This record gives sequence, structure tokens and C-alpha cells, in this order.
Amino acid sequence: MTEVTTTTTYNLSQVAKLTGFSYEHIYVHVQKGKLPTTRDDNGRHVVQQADLDRLYPVEERAARVAKFEADRAAEWERNRLAREAREAAPAPTPAAVTARVRGSSSEEEEILKMRIEGLKEDLADARKARDDWMKYATMLMEAVTKKMKG
Repeated sequence: MTEVTTTTTYNLSQVAKLTGFSYEHIYVHVQKGKLPTTRDDNGRHVVQQADLDRLYPVEERAARVAKFEADRAAEWERNRLAREAREAAPAPTPAAVTARVRGSSSEEEEILKMRIEGLKEDLADARKARDDWMKYATMLMEAVTKKMKG
């Protein structure tokens, strides 16, 4: 009678879940040769239990997974509390919105008006410089034409 021995293997997604690391982290370790793998019948990477235990000892894995799950639970709780706070907050009244917009826009409006005035002055200066250059170019053209004719 032959005895069949089976070894436990894990795909990379399973290794990521078991270790608390991301799939990308595990894949990089495979690519760098730190985590040996073989290929299954479908050509996917599989990790032997012994290799998993060697690189990621059980105690460290358990602590890391526990921390990961605690962090995830804390994040879910923060998100739940924030959502409840948003839902419980009274909607602002139209008067409050108008007051807030008017209050902030008066300062912004003054700044924008000053900026517009500055831009108008710059535009006027640019037009004057353009007109001066046009006069100078016309004068030069007349001088060249006069010299060619005369």
C-alpha cells in the first residue's frame, strides 16, 4: 500500500491574506527569489507551506494579520461615524448659504476688482507701446521708401 502525502500550497492571493501583506508585496518577493514558488497546472505561482513558514513565521503572521484587521476595523468605524455625522447634520438653510457666500465674496470681490483694474492698466500700457511701435515702423518705412525713390 502506497502512502499519499499531500503538502499544503497557497496561491499568491492566499499568501497575501495569510501574511497581512499586499499581493504586490508578495509578488515582489517571488520575483526577487525571496519566496520560492512552483507553478500549478494552470501556470500560476504556488507557495509551499514550509516556504511560507520560513519567510513569514507563524507568530509574525498572526500578529501582522491581527494588526491589519484591527486597522481595517478602526477605519470602517471612522468611516461609519463620519457618515452618521454627515447624515445627522442639519442641512444649511438658504439664508445661511447666502450669508456665507456673500460674506466670503465681498473680500474676494474686492481682490478681483483690484486685479481687473491692474490688468486694464497693463492692457492700456501694452496698447500704447503697440501704437508707439507702429508709428516708429511707419516712420522707418516712409524713410526707406523715400530713400529708394530719391
